[in-house]
Amino acid sequence: MGLPDRHLTAGERRVLSFQPHRKQLLGPLVALVLIAAASGAAIYFIPSDFEYALHARVGAGVLAVILMTIWSFVPYLQWTNTAYTLTTHRFTASNGVLSKSIDEIPIAKVNTVSSDQSFVERLLGSGTLTIESAGEHGRLAFRDIPKIQDVRAELFRLTEEAAGEDDASDPEHADPEHADPEHSDAEHNDAGPADRAGHADVLAGAGDAKGAGGGGDADERPDGRVP
Repeated sequence: MGLPDRHLTAGERRVLSFQPHRKQLLGPLVALVLIAAASGAAIYFIPSDFEYALHARVGAGVLAVILMTIWSFVPYLQWTNTAYTLTTHRFTASNGVLSKSIDEIPIAKVNTVSSDQSFVERLLGSGTLTIESAGEHGRLAFRDIPKIQDVRAELFRLTEEAAGEDDASDPEHADPEHADPEHSDAEHNDAGPADRAGHADVLAGAGDAKGAGGGGDADERPDGRVP
């Protein structure tokens, strides 16, 4: 059950695929047993000498079939046609008997993942999984998820991996120690003419000062001769 392999994109891998917890079938099963028992008792206790005994038995049988369809068979079909698939790229929930509804949440857009369990659900290992995403779905709650803590942990792990891949691909988070040296040299060599002219003026001023200092030493020779 779940998302067919042919619908997986390149590089996408299936991680988990499951249906709602089987406790959803408890109600339909109890309804099936009670309806069958009640209809059987009604048919049995209808007197044979009753003028409309045959019609009464047929009516009881038809009513039983209708109630079984509504309270047992339809819920069972809904359960079998509900599937959840967790891949490395998305979380998909599909349901529907005659019509089909599919919700897909990209893992990269998942913001928070939370779980809620009642006391009975903790005993059964099921619960409600709530996913908040930055996409168009916003917040979605999925009831009766089996092994909910394992599903939540796996979904959280995939979300962290997707966030790490986004940070690694972002140039703003690149390591400056691994910057391209040629790019740095090019930036240094791209200094404007004004910067180079200012640097030349500084060097020329230093040379003039050195020359002036040398002239002063020559005028102070002890013999008074001009060199």
